[in-house]
Amino acid sequence: MPRDHQLTTPEAFDAAYAKAISLVHAHRAASVPLVQRHLRIGSDAARRLLARMARETTFVRPMLSGLYIYTPEPLANELKSLHGFVAEVLARSAKGPLDPDTIRSLGEKHALQNYLQAGGCQ
Repeated sequence: MPRDHQLTTPEAFDAAYAKAISLVHAHRAASVPLVQRHLRIGSDAARRLLARMARETTFVRPMLSGLYIYTPEPLANELKSLHGFVAEVLARSAKGPLDPDTIRSLGEKHALQNYLQAGGCQ
């Protein structure tokens, strides 16, 4: 089977994206070589597929190293909540100090109740 290094049409890219999602879930891993090898595509195309997954899903996250990590759904949902919480805390703290009640309400807004109930925000 010849390699499609570019996935030049939107249809081809979307079809490869759907296959890549299944592949990442099946292997519980997200890496350029994995996607490249199994879908028989170039590394740039595999990287673009993973970047799209990182933007559009919660189960593939980019790391600072430029690699990607697969996160199971419960962890992915928690990371998404934490990301939203941290982003909002940072944005608000740029305007001035935050009191504990405001931080607690932001935690509740971002569905961090389990963390709050465990005493994480005292």
